[in-house]
Amino acid sequence: MHDTKIPTIYGLLAEFSSDRAMVRAARKVRVAGFKRIDAFMPFPIHGIHEVLGQKNTKLNLVMLVAGAAGAMIGLGLQWWICASANPFIVAGKPFFSWPSFIPVIFECTVLVSAVTGFFVLWGRNDLPRLHHPLFAIKEFERASTDKFFIVIKSDDPLYDDANTREFLKSIGAENIYEVPMDGATEID
Repeated sequence: MHDTKIPTIYGLLAEFSSDRAMVRAARKVRVAGFKRIDAFMPFPIHGIHEVLGQKNTKLNLVMLVAGAAGAMIGLGLQWWICASANPFIVAGKPFFSWPSFIPVIFECTVLVSAVTGFFVLWGRNDLPRLHHPLFAIKEFERASTDKFFIVIKSDDPLYDDANTREFLKSIGAENIYEVPMDGATEID
């Protein structure tokens, strides 16, 4: 039986002093072939997700399908109640009077779509997660005020601690921090 090790570090965190320096470095990181990377900055930078190679999410399509399913559930439920399970003639209206069903259909559409979006986002973002490995780096607090960071994760196929560290220095990183992995252990 061979030894399998869980990584003891999350990755390397490179600090940059400006947004331009970080964007230039992010381009170089992608050109070098790294895929498991992320960037952190105090304000939004237009186009950074393209530079990092991040694809657009399919969440809008998932929520559209969930909303359509919610509309069908709302319509079907009202049809079943009014036309099948409990048919009453009210003010001479037909059993299936769809214009009066519109408010409930709308509410079911919004409810099912929003709940689906909420849980898909939680799942895709590994929530609830009360602590992230990057929080162990004291300087990372400045990502919300005046510093810019790029992290190369240790599960990237090209990751090699020494070579990646040298690469980050060569592209202008001011400081490089090794990010420890929470609860890392060895598996025999």
